[in-house]
Amino acid sequence: MAPMNDIKMVSVLASQIKCSIRGFERDSGFITLPSSRTLFDYSHYTKSDNGFLPDVVKELKNEASKREMYSTVDPWKNYVGLLFDEIKVKSDLVYDKHSGELIGYCNLDKVGNQIMNFERIMKDTSTTETDADIAKYMLVLMRTGFAQLKVLFLTWDGASANRKFFNIYGQVNEFIHYTNNPYADDERKLYFISDVPHLVKTTRNCFSNSYSHKNTRKMWKVGKDISWMHLLKLFEDHCELSLYSPCPKLTRSHLDMTTYGCMKVNIAAQVLSSTVANALEMMYGDNVTETVNFIRIMNKLFDCLNVRNLYEGRNKRNPDLEPYTTVNDERLHWLRETLLSTLIPGNNQ
Repeated sequence: MAPMNDIKMVSVLASQIKCSIRGFERDSGFITLPSSRTLFDYSHYTKSDNGFLPDVVKELKNEASKREMYSTVDPWKNYVGLLFDEIKVKSDLVYDKHSGELIGYCNLDKVGNQIMNFERIMKDTSTTETDADIAKYMLVLMRTGFAQLKVLFLTWDGASANRKFFNIYGQVNEFIHYTNNPYADDERKLYFISDVPHLVKTTRNCFSNSYSHKNTRKMWKVGKDISWMHLLKLFEDHCELSLYSPCPKLTRSHLDMTTYGCMKVNIAAQVLSSTVANALEMMYGDNVTETVNFIRIMNKLFDCLNVRNLYEGRNKRNPDLEPYTTVNDERLHWLRETLLSTLIPGNNQ
């Protein structure tokens, strides 16, 4: 017989789950969520389904109209991009967001059941020694437009499914960055763009393992190390206990990588900043030359791809944040020539 305390605990959990999974999470104090009314507005705006939902498209059209994106005077406002991301709760776990109930581990949704049935048919009718391959990922990309807007590019992170999709449109080891859109009236190209924040985070994570943490990398150039230990030494010698810190935003959480810290873009951007590069150069000189150059390159890359408005470059006195107004912009030449030649050097570097 189970102890009385265990029976009471199971009863409490069961009653909480029957009420609402969200309610259980909120009341437990495990995570902090908005009020139930706010959550209801977001989660019940429309019923989820496969494909592009009419209600969502209608709302997008309303927002686009407010921003004058259907302007015929400024046709450049008609162009938009699509951003992709993914989330996985648990394999084969079905959760109804409208009723707040856990359906179970085997009752998959409509598309999942169709794929399983198709896979079963393929295996039963296969005449070869090996089972037929079935696609594991599905992406809908070729469209004349979205909410009557022209899709010019797709942006996503470096997940394996996305990289495999890139390779469909080119040869092995070929640099793929666009494909023709046969459904577009003007025969425009559809460009593939890696998400810049993910690039910065991935670079910082790889850099943190150079002579430190997992110690899986030994980054160097022209005989000089590009080491995370240089940052650690700078912090411990001149920032942690000093009255004057050359890097006021640099803290211990920037250097001691945690699971949470690895996902924060602002922490990565503050580490790979000109402030840190200037401090390293001032304190240690020629001993950290390549580490300084590496940080400066990543800082310039992030600034060049982080132009948000027309006046940020002027207000911050940073020419890399100025808006792009010509194809002959010096930053475009730097991205094409200097950046690639630096990050992909010769065999002797």
